[in-house]
Amino acid sequence: MKIFLIRHALSEGNVNHIIQGNEYDYGISQQGKNNLNSVKENLKDKGISFILHSPSARTLETAEYISKSLNIPKQSVSELREFDSGVLAGLTHEQAKKDFPKYYDEWIKRGDLDFIPGAEKGDNLQARSIYIAKILQQYKDETILIISHAGFMRSLINLLSSKARISPINVEHEYIHELNIDLDEHEEIIKNLPNKSLSKVKTHEKTYVIKTRKSTESLPDVLYYKLSEVGLIPRLCFLKLEHNNFTSVSIWEDGYHLHGKLEYSNLIRLIKAVATLFNIINENNYSNIRKFSDIVNCTLSKNLSYSEVLKICLNKLPVENKIIHYDLHRDNILFQKDLIKILDVDSLTMGSKLLQIGSFIVSSFLIEDYDESIIDNVLYIWNSDYSKEDLIPAIIAKAILSYNYFEKNKDAQNREHYLQKYNSVIKHFIGSIT
Repeated sequence: MKIFLIRHALSEGNVNHIIQGNEYDYGISQQGKNNLNSVKENLKDKGISFILHSPSARTLETAEYISKSLNIPKQSVSELREFDSGVLAGLTHEQAKKDFPKYYDEWIKRGDLDFIPGAEKGDNLQARSIYIAKILQQYKDETILIISHAGFMRSLINLLSSKARISPINVEHEYIHELNIDLDEHEEIIKNLPNKSLSKVKTHEKTYVIKTRKSTESLPDVLYYKLSEVGLIPRLCFLKLEHNNFTSVSIWEDGYHLHGKLEYSNLIRLIKAVATLFNIINENNYSNIRKFSDIVNCTLSKNLSYSEVLKICLNKLPVENKIIHYDLHRDNILFQKDLIKILDVDSLTMGSKLLQIGSFIVSSFLIEDYDESIIDNVLYIWNSDYSKEDLIPAIIAKAILSYNYFEKNKDAQNREHYLQKYNSVIKHFIGSIT
């Protein structure tokens, strides 16, 4: 794929030596307009078929001029915006140097701005670059022009060139960068399902995970960031929901998956982590999450295995508008030295707290060779008022739904193993309700 990249034309902010960042927006200056003619001439025979540009006034005006002059369609992409400059934004260089000498010294180094209050962190800037690289895949058979800003262009060009994020590049306003790249080299597919893909992206600094999925159901951005801040999920650097497409970029976390019976300390850590997850996601109500009863009714309509038993279980479960995570299997849980990370928080539904505990017991313990005595341990550590008898309909319902999933999906990984495990749970408890 061939990509041309240019910085916006000289803006009024540039002329007046103002640190603009993303917060302060100025149109292009007369000098910038005059210089665009030579830029246009240098681009006219490049075979460019599409222009992607930042929504800022200075990039929009640059894109409009080139688009109109060369008859090339354009599109605004918000992630091409400049980084936030924090407390320096809107100040002249002279003011910034006087008022914030320490922060100005950091800014002038053209490195990451992590220590400047309110500025965009280097990891977040990198995550935006990774997202743009993902977007570019849909244009891989075309020649694209990107019009952006000095700071973001440095991050994007270095990512695509496999260089350190803060490596210097030419950011003169009339300079044209030309890259010939193979986008597939930058992404290692981990999982590719019909409605979800998971990829690993290695940069010069560290490794990130980019996840995309089709979804009309999601939690607010602020909640995902809160789960990230308290350490329950991998550190989240970027999140976007647009046209039912959900995309996130997180930092790759090291750790290990534990199967079978856990040491008591890990057992307690895991139960407390899931209890915390449940409490955080239920601090507010979110009406756009589908109900557990809808999932069950969909299964019943297909007349799959144990349908009648599932119907009995549903009738025994209380109707309660709580958000639950119903797929907390051990492959979804990363054990670290001091923390437990839940790798996927997408499997959400509206149900009862009873269902959350029952589903968790099945996914994390009963199919991991624990006997039913684990139920009392979980209830005690969770500090729950429920009894073991209360939980049995939730346990059976979860086991049946998971059994049916593996029964339908013949290509599912470890299918026979999980069919046997979930069927064993069903048969062990089924006599309690029939």
